[in-house]
Amino acid sequence: MDTNNDTAPRARGIMPLDSASLFSRLTFWWPGEVVLDAYKRQLNNDDLWDLVQNEKTKTNHEIFERKWQEAKMSSENKKASLGRVLISMNLSLIVVVLLYKAIWDALVLFVPIYLIKNLVASIQDSQSSSLSPAAQEEAINRAWIFSACFFVASLIQSL
Repeated sequence: MDTNNDTAPRARGIMPLDSASLFSRLTFWWPGEVVLDAYKRQLNNDDLWDLVQNEKTKTNHEIFERKWQEAKMSSENKKASLGRVLISMNLSLIVVVLLYKAIWDALVLFVPIYLIKNLVASIQDSQSSSLSPAAQEEAINRAWIFSACFFVASLIQSL
């Protein structure tokens, strides 16, 4: 009799994304076990993870219903705005996303400017005849470092 029961469904518990490491998130490794099971056999509902409480439909429906009733009561003669209710439900998430976007845009704009300025200065220093050969060598090394930083910044921006 076969004791290896790879085809049997098994309950998953809570979704591992919340406890996944940064590497696991970036490489999308955290759902690996369920993907492997899906490769071996057809999945059913028992194979999937439970959602965390704040992602469940019931929880979000209750929050939406409460905010919708508040909007209807406060708008009196006017119609309640679905858009305003949805924004108020997700305001903290929207603020975090906008903050990340602002930081990202600032980095995309200012990091290349900083790197170009320092790269040009390092190249000019390396060609300066007033510096000692050791200082010129140091300027060349700095130029290589700034060039490598450009490469790393391009890699990060492509993610």
